[in-house]
Formats: sequence, structure tokens, C-alpha cells
Amino acid sequence: MYNKKGLWTLFLGLVSWSGIASSVTPTNNIWQDSNGDLYYQQPVKQVTTIDEAPVSIRLFESMPYVRIIETAEGYQLVPMSKSEFMKLSNELDVVGKRLRSDFDGDGIPDILIQTNLGHELLVSNKTVKPFKIGIDIRSFGNEIEVRDVNYDFRADIVNKDTQEVYYAQAAGLTHAINTNDYVGTIAAESNVTPSGEFTYNIPITLGEATGGLKPSVSLSYSSTPRNGHVGVG
Repeated sequence: MYNKKGLWTLFLGLVSWSGIASSVTPTNNIWQDSNGDLYYQQPVKQVTTIDEAPVSIRLFESMPYVRIIETAEGYQLVPMSKSEFMKLSNELDVVGKRLRSDFDGDGIPDILIQTNLGHELLVSNKTVKPFKIGIDIRSFGNEIEVRDVNYDFRADIVNKDTQEVYYAQAAGLTHAINTNDYVGTIAAESNVTPSGEFTYNIPITLGEATGGLKPSVSLSYSSTPRNGHVGVG
């Protein structure tokens, strides 16, 4: 139960938060300055207020923009306020897009960056690393969805129209793989001899790896005498 003073304080707090949230227009653009540094906007957070009056509001970081500076040792992330970014806005060009999801499977949403200048980067846990994308995320439409298809905790990119998946791996996304080709099984082959020996084989279909190689994998079991009483699988 809140008294009048508490409710008034809460109201002012919500007004203040909503004011912060509305002060920046959400965008997934990537900008570049004349020095070659990249800029992106922090994703919006959705938060719910108190249980007695649940309201979902959009909340930005206190430093809503980030500058990516490439150095000899790698990349450096520099948070920026709205005022700092606006001072540079007339000097910036839109060069790409960003995509937000957990692409490395660490349980924390990442920022996937692609520009028309050839940048393909992943921002994860305040670090930046090269990340092979191989698909134009700048022109995504309703046919594209981002979800974990193979249950490895990494977000994959799915083209619903072509039934193809770009699977997220440590160094980047795979080439397009048909959803029916990545992993699956076919009917098992089994045999029982007159003497009671039992064998079975379950082939497993895998998608093509790098260079077009396609591994041949199967689950097998045999209870022939030379394998002992339990058999070998």
C-alpha cells in the first residue's frame, strides 16, 4: 500500500523514465564518421513496473550510443550520450544495420553488425570480434526470423520462404543449409541371424561442411560372439 506521497513520487519517476525512453528514436542503423569509426544505438529495454500497476515502458541506457574504434590491438567500445552523438550526427553516414540476439550462446544478447563497406562484427560482453555473416542482414523482410533451430543456445537466421537456415557457429554463420538437410535420421536397418545374433544400423544425415565435404555418420550395434555377451555399439 502506498501513501499519497509515495504514489506521487512513483508517478514522477515513471514520467521521468518515459521521458528518457522517448528522447531517443529507436533505430538499428550503423553510422560511420570520416575517421572510419562506427557508431550504433543501444537496443531498447522493455521493463515492467510494480505489480499493483503493471506498465511496460521502454528504457534506454544512460549512454544510448556506442562508438567502435579500430586499433592495432583490436576494437574499442566507447559509450556516448545523446548530446555527444548529436554533435556528430551531421558528419555521419548510414553504412549498415545491426541485429540483436544471442549468437554466441552465452545467454546474453549480442549485436551483429554488417556494413556496405565490408564490416562483419559481433559485439558480445563489451568486446568486438570479426564474425562471418555471409547473408545481407540489411535487407531483411518478414521472410526472415532469428531463432535457435538446432538447440545449441545460439540464434540462427532462418529464411521461411526458401526453408534455409544460416547456423551460428563460433566464427560466424554457415552457408545456407536446407532445413531438411542439416541433421536427421532415416529408418534403421536391422538383422537377426538364426543363431540369435542381432545387428542394427541407423544412418544420420548431415549437412555439407566447409569445402562441400559431407561426413558419413551412423549409430551401429552388433551382438556377434566376438563382441561378448553384451555386444558392441
